[in-house]
Amino acid sequence: MLQNFKGTDLFVRELSSQDMESAKEFMDFYNSFVEEDAMLAINEKIRSKEEQRENLEKQLNDIERKNLIYTVVYNGQKICAALRMKKGKGRSKHVGTLTLAVRDGYRRLGLGKFFLSLIGEKAKKVGVKILRLSVLPQNEPALNLYKKFGYQRVASIPKQIEYKGGFVEEIVMIKEL
Repeated sequence: MLQNFKGTDLFVRELSSQDMESAKEFMDFYNSFVEEDAMLAINEKIRSKEEQRENLEKQLNDIERKNLIYTVVYNGQKICAALRMKKGKGRSKHVGTLTLAVRDGYRRLGLGKFFLSLIGEKAKKVGVKILRLSVLPQNEPALNLYKKFGYQRVASIPKQIEYKGGFVEEIVMIKEL
């Protein structure tokens, strides 16, 4: 589906088996955050298209089992943003863990707002009652966005994330659906 974000037309779609052919684009997307040293937990590059294909295959299997929701935003040439919601297992199957990533150059277009406005209803359809996410305290734009969408800070865990040569706290936020 074509969506306009502050004058920029982007395609929004769910991850599908057709993405197996786009392994290089996904690899480039994830590796761009490592190169940028973005405020995300990932810090190691994906080394090959084969490694990325394996990751995509696992994610497609999770989607098929209704344990993962994965939405991608694409500009026609490269992936600009992605939202993943991984459903918990066992006694935590009612909790979905979010990962939201927006490539440099596409931030401040409203992609985060778009994703957060969609995920609640999608999560409910797979039995999720609580959304959980982690954020670095330095990522004030993300913290403010999550608060606007009703996420509450429930924990601050010291020295959980290695970032810029040191260890920083992990802020855990949740939202009940």
